Amino acid sequence: MKLRALEPEDVDLLLAIENDETLWQVGSTNAPFSRYALTNYILTNQNDIHLDLQLRLVVEEQGETIGFVDLSGFSPQHRRAEIGIALLPHHRHKGFGKRALTLLLDYTHRHLPISTLFAVVSDDNEDAIRLFESAGFTLTATLPCWLRTPQGTPKNAKLFIIHL
Repeated sequence: MKLRALEPEDVDLLLAIENDETLWQVGSTNAPFSRYALTNYILTNQNDIHLDLQLRLVVEEQGETIGFVDLSGFSPQHRRAEIGIALLPHHRHKGFGKRALTLLLDYTHRHLPISTLFAVVSDDNEDAIRLFESAGFTLTATLPCWLRTPQGTPKNAKLFIIHL
């Protein structure tokens, strides 16, 4: 498995992930993206966390693109960022998320000025909770009514933190 920068040919996978309504409740969007907007994002992204205040990397397994790992909301002052993982549905429950998270933690520790990573996880997402706990993240808080389902129903979230 490896992590790599976005390329223009990743636009179809990016469309699939970004326009998956089931993932919107943990993200910051509630509307689909166009191919044009995502192509423009790929072409203009500097892939520098200092300039973009985020870093999105492609997860590849044996040459196949299977998802993304993200660092977002980077705060240079406080040396922290939020971490996210999104894999295509048919690549879930195979250990790929844990391996991708491990690679991202190692990359962050070795190359980025980040000392703290955090993840906000829906309190009913048992797979993600197990993933972050197994990677050494600490459950720090429960955030009441932090997320909204696509139908607008409030959901609690859990805040996980790891110090690198």
